[in-house]
Amino acid sequence: MHDADSPVTDRRTALAPDLRAMDDRAARAWAERMAVRHLGGARYAVDSQSGATYVVDASEGTCTCPDATLRRETCKHLRRVALEITAHRVPPPGNRAATCADCATATFVAALALPPLCSNFELESLD
Repeated sequence: MHDADSPVTDRRTALAPDLRAMDDRAARAWAERMAVRHLGGARYAVDSQSGATYVVDASEGTCTCPDATLRRETCKHLRRVALEITAHRVPPPGNRAATCADCATATFVAALALPPLCSNFELESLD
């Protein structure tokens, strides 16, 4: 989120290990500028470098892009969602972004977790 006085920034970023050792789709998943947004459940919107937006279902392994729907390939969008989940930039399926009710740390919690608590939270002993 941003306030009215701050500039809107482009959240699409490139990531990059040694791309020469990867197949073409994997290399593009790392290198191209994309933004991944969690839509809830296992669904993610991927804003691609081309300007198109596709919907990925991480649990089903599907994407609405032509590479996945027509060629039935594991596309760069599916791969990028996996990278973003692994890097903890978007919540994994079944989770949501939240602020810990105890320490105010940004975290991912189970979709129905109330109150949202981070992994650092410990119940005090009642001794």
